[in-house]
Amino acid sequence: MLWPVIILTALTGAQHSDAVAAKAAIHVTNLGNLCSLAANLGAAGEHLKNKIESFKSKLDAEEKIRRTALILGGATSAHNLTVRLANAYATIKLLKATQLLTDAGAKAAEAGTAVGKAAGGIREAFSILEQLTKSGSTASAQSACLADGATQGASNKPQSTGGSTLEKCLKLSGASESTAADPFSYKALLATAQAGGNIFTNGAAGSGSNGCPLTNIETDSFGKQNAGLATLNLAAGLIQLSTTGGDHSHSQLIAHSDVQAKAPKVQTAITAYISAIQAVTTTPIEELEKLQEKSWQTAKTDADLLQAFKDVGAVPQTTTELTDASKATYDNYIKAREKWQQPLDGGKELDTEWHRYLAARSTWMVQIELAAEKKPTCPSTATKPEEACNAIGDSEAKKCNETDNCHFVESNEKGKNAHSKRK
Repeated sequence: MLWPVIILTALTGAQHSDAVAAKAAIHVTNLGNLCSLAANLGAAGEHLKNKIESFKSKLDAEEKIRRTALILGGATSAHNLTVRLANAYATIKLLKATQLLTDAGAKAAEAGTAVGKAAGGIREAFSILEQLTKSGSTASAQSACLADGATQGASNKPQSTGGSTLEKCLKLSGASESTAADPFSYKALLATAQAGGNIFTNGAAGSGSNGCPLTNIETDSFGKQNAGLATLNLAAGLIQLSTTGGDHSHSQLIAHSDVQAKAPKVQTAITAYISAIQAVTTTPIEELEKLQEKSWQTAKTDADLLQAFKDVGAVPQTTTELTDASKATYDNYIKAREKWQQPLDGGKELDTEWHRYLAARSTWMVQIELAAEKKPTCPSTATKPEEACNAIGDSEAKKCNETDNCHFVESNEKGKNAHSKRK
């Protein structure tokens, strides 16, 4: 799966001077937020990939336990109830988890598309900032200032703080880990768990409902005035330019609370990413963890465990809930898992032994089927199987073998005699 990666132009040797009038100003806090958003988007693909691989490793671990149980149960003999229950239960859970993994992959693909769209907007934002930070003497190539409380000045005029922070931000690449000195290291930005809209890190928007002013943007550079537009939204809607005020002080990076309404591509990327993370970490993991639940009171409420008990004939098909009568069987299963999680004795390779098991098991099953075909069956002329057995029981008891569908029943004299002879 290919994931969009933000690759930003590296600014090397860009000079910033207090003597040069700023064409644009952005608060350092919001620059950091914008960089954080860029880093999160750039790393989203890798983060999702790692989550999916982690989930798949859990799937593989449970499949190994299932195979070990069957191998140790023997290839040429009927498995005991503990092994059969383990196989049935794991099969149900693994099929369900595999489907969930497929669904998670689809959500990850959706997130990748959404992230790609948002990333395009962020690239645009950085492209704008890059143009505004290039040194030069023309109006379209002036230096940008980073404004914070300490350098804003009494006249509220942005003061230059140098290019170090901005330069680091523009050199940020989501494709590889940033240096330890980089305050916007994407490895740190994408922690193991992300919740809510935190991936936006109140990003590029000040905090709460307050936008971040971008002052002194010469909007003619974007053709806004010539086109007769009152506003112009850039960078996936994160930057909004306005002609209001002589220095365009109403141009801003939008408020965090306005992202959903005014920057839908960014919001879609955030929600799609969160949905994908939840799809691969929440329900699938919970389902697999039920396979090792040690509490009987908790385990017996799992519908899949009830179905597994039915599948192996441990409870009637009409059973609606497990009772404590099945607790001993389940406890034996949990205890056996401890052994099944260990490597095979003698350094045997699981994959090799599994193929041997399948071959031997297949041969054994064929032999059982052939033996069953050679056994005489009850006549089909009687209306009930027991009548057929009873009808011939007096003289040919050996020709009528008891099966699930044919039993010697002492309902008449012939059946009684046949039953006695078989004893």
